[in-house]
Amino acid sequence: MKRLFFLLILFLSIQMVYAQTRSVHPIEGGFYAGLSLPLGSYHGGMSENGAKIGGDLRYNINNTPWDCGIFLEINSAQRDFKSEYSQNNRTSIIGIIGDYNFGQGANFNPYAGIGIGLAWNDVVGGSYIETNGWSIAFTPRVGVEIFRHFRLSCGAQLSRAGYNTFNVSFGFVIGGGLKHKK
Repeated sequence: MKRLFFLLILFLSIQMVYAQTRSVHPIEGGFYAGLSLPLGSYHGGMSENGAKIGGDLRYNINNTPWDCGIFLEINSAQRDFKSEYSQNNRTSIIGIIGDYNFGQGANFNPYAGIGIGLAWNDVVGGSYIETNGWSIAFTPRVGVEIFRHFRLSCGAQLSRAGYNTFNVSFGFVIGGGLKHKK
């Protein structure tokens, strides 16, 4: 167990040093879309696939593997109840986000991030249980940036019972590439 822990620390240390040696442009942003699936049960409703769309603008902190920024996101937690109702619980979030990049500036860049923001939870369309209101949203995510322009990620959106989702998304990134040496 000690050997495994040592190897993990060694690997992460090498990744941190490797990430810090690359100089990237300070600003990047992107758009993403994907599928969301409600987490947990909610008044007996059956979970169905929903949608996720969003965008973010991030600042790459110079000579570190960290970036931070703002994001805007909409998630859908679709539920089908055994009655005449099929309810779509929508969460709209604006917040701040931070990512740790394990290969900053590389063609294959795994990352892990956390966001927190203010969420508006509302019911779209038919309503079986009306639960509109504000909440705080927590959005952990992991993913990989490929060729500095494409992002695949999976994560969660945790804000309120009946609105929490697990999601998978694909996105496009603009900016943030390697700086060219002069």
